[in-house]
Formats: sequence, structure tokens, C-alpha cells
Amino acid sequence: MIHVRDISLGFPHFDGHSSVLEWIFKAKNFFDYHHTPDANRVDIAAIHFEKEVVPWFQMLQRLSAIKTWAELTTVLKSQFGPSPFDCSMVELFKLQQIGTVSDYYLKFMSLANRSSGLSDDALLNCFLSGLHA
Repeated sequence: MIHVRDISLGFPHFDGHSSVLEWIFKAKNFFDYHHTPDANRVDIAAIHFEKEVVPWFQMLQRLSAIKTWAELTTVLKSQFGPSPFDCSMVELFKLQQIGTVSDYYLKFMSLANRSSGLSDDALLNCFLSGLHA
């Protein structure tokens, strides 16, 4: 019998090109699962940065020494996240199926997860209205 705690879970890497919001979600779940103290989260995350994220983080550390997970996620979203001028809810309402239903579903879910305040009925109606007839 395998105990759930014995399962090895790899920590996600972040290179600045994949979605920072997805990376933060995965990293937070990893930390929560392992009950990682906040004091260790920044160091563990930094070890898993790749490509242009590494020099960016090194400079950030030199200038301001990010100490908490909350501070790190804030600056990551600011640097690598969607523009604050982008409104995911507006994009969600305008979204139309162009390719496959699967592609549309993935894009819809990504936007829906970044949009707050919509009821389940509103999300369902929005999803259905964007499908091809």
C-alpha cells in the first residue's frame, strides 16, 4: 500500500514564458501540501527559476530582498503576469470558439479563473454563447 505522503511531487519550474498565474497556483499547492513554512517558500521557488527569471530575481534580491511568499507572488505577477489594463472578464464575454471545443474550453477556463463575481449560471451562459452553433 502506498501512503499519499510517500508520493514524490516535483516542484514546478518557471522560465517567464509559461503562465505565471498557473505557476503560482501549482507552487502554492505544493507548499500547502508539504506544509512548507513561509520563510522557506521564496528560497525553494528561486531554486526553480530558469532562463530570464534568474537574472531578474537576482537583481530584485540585490535591490530589495524579497522575504515572503506574498511579496514574491506580487512582484512575479507584476513582471510576468497579464497587464493590469487587460480585463479578463471583458475577454471572457467576447470569447468565441474558433478552433476545437477543447481549445475553446481551455481558454474559457483560463479567463473564468481570473474573473471574479460571476455566478455559475452566468459562466454557463457565457460559455454556451461562445460556442459555434
